[in-house]
Amino acid sequence: RCFMLVALTDQNEVFQLTPSMTKTELQKIRQSIAFYCPQCNQLVQLKIGQINIPHFAHSKNNACESGFSEGESQAHLLGKHQLFTFFQQRHFHTLLEPYLPAIKQRPDLLVSKGHHRYAIEFQCSRISEEKCHDRSTGFLNVQITPIWLLKTPATFKENGLVKLSINHFHQQFMQQQRGQSYLLTYDIESQHFYYVSNLMPIHGQQFLGDIQKIPLTQQIFPFYVPKRLTKHTY
Repeated sequence: RCFMLVALTDQNEVFQLTPSMTKTELQKIRQSIAFYCPQCNQLVQLKIGQINIPHFAHSKNNACESGFSEGESQAHLLGKHQLFTFFQQRHFHTLLEPYLPAIKQRPDLLVSKGHHRYAIEFQCSRISEEKCHDRSTGFLNVQITPIWLLKTPATFKENGLVKLSINHFHQQFMQQQRGQSYLLTYDIESQHFYYVSNLMPIHGQQFLGDIQKIPLTQQIFPFYVPKRLTKHTY
């Protein structure tokens, strides 16, 4: 299912769900406003549960999914909320789930800094290498730089030099900067970024790597790039 944090009103205005909105406030809004999907223009429902994060949802069996990076989860919704707040607090022009008709895609966040635009994709579930490549290519075709953030796996929540397994799915998100490969992940529970850098292949999917974590409150943008370790460090 595709859950959303953004919808259009019957006046064709963008309505965005934010963490500051109370359930009582949203229940009143739901009674007075009809909401529509920005992508397919079909009616969507504002869901307000006791446990889940408030969100918009299509009716069952709706085919409007191609513009989303994945089926939604509560972890994905919460991560987008946290990252949106991060960029807003740093005064970057940030759009949550904007639909880009030229490429028929919807990034989790679209962040502008000067003349540069960045599509932030918070990836919480598996995605094929082909789909990841196609989405990245789509963004690049309209001069938007894609940045993929993985949900931090439990095995990455360590610190310092460790031996770890990096499967093929995670390997496809390795970034290349400063002459090294590294993975950038984000953990919604601790609100920390985890970096797996200075990777040295051992055998198969086994690597020796350096894991660092940075609190969300101390992160910068463009995101911090880990430094290369010296030979004496290993």
